[in-house]
Amino acid sequence: MTWIIPQASAYGGVLLNSDGQVLLREPANHHDGYVWTFAKARPLADEEPEQTAVRAVRVDAGHEGKVIGVLPGLYEGGTSKNAFFLMISGFAHGPTGGHTQNTCWASFEHARELIGKTTNPIGRTRDLQVLEATQRWLASNRKGVVAFEQQGSKGWAVKGNWLTKEMPEQFVTLSLDFVLDAEEACAIRKGFIPSEMEEKWFSYYVDDVLYQHRSWTGVLVDRIRFVDEADGIRAIQADVNRDQEQYSQMDDAQDIRRIESMVRNLASRNRLV
Repeated sequence: MTWIIPQASAYGGVLLNSDGQVLLREPANHHDGYVWTFAKARPLADEEPEQTAVRAVRVDAGHEGKVIGVLPGLYEGGTSKNAFFLMISGFAHGPTGGHTQNTCWASFEHARELIGKTTNPIGRTRDLQVLEATQRWLASNRKGVVAFEQQGSKGWAVKGNWLTKEMPEQFVTLSLDFVLDAEEACAIRKGFIPSEMEEKWFSYYVDDVLYQHRSWTGVLVDRIRFVDEADGIRAIQADVNRDQEQYSQMDDAQDIRRIESMVRNLASRNRLV
């Protein structure tokens, strides 16, 4: 798929895992005051951002990275504006390039200590910001990362798969009452990543909530809450967008019917995958 990432002068990859670790690299001779940092590079001619980041991780971290998301925002370095993809390791291929003398998997706490050894103040601040943003992202998407580690591209959708917006202040909370069996519950947890222009919705599931966004705009339309019900789950309520500039539908009853129909269609579709 095509990932949406801010335009930057350099692109990097943050390798992470579901155990709450990130991969750091130690630049050779602690170049420019960097003791531990993330892999990044400036794009080559005609190179897409994802290709740049994957190349940086391959050359400087010794891993073949698989992109699973995008870290929101731009991160200022001393000479560049940086944007980062989030990745899991497809495999470690061994030696890194000559610009790296060591790599280390580290917990977030340990990573803070390692990055704190960097003497370049701008670079140290940037890398700590990247680390904090990664920890926040993983806290919301850990189950999806587990699924990617286990199933690859057949795993769950995660928020970082798409450029999304948050729910506006104008929303209504509607009561729902429909049940999904165990297979249907498992199916909707996969969410949905559009691959065609005609597919107008992106969805992901985390912490018993299904988020449904319009794919073209990233607008969050529905935030649907579930509770356990026997072997399945029950939908109990949904926050629905009521900002007329983002979502023109204002009929509560129609939205209740639409939500149940969309959730059941998502379950049916994902059960076939």
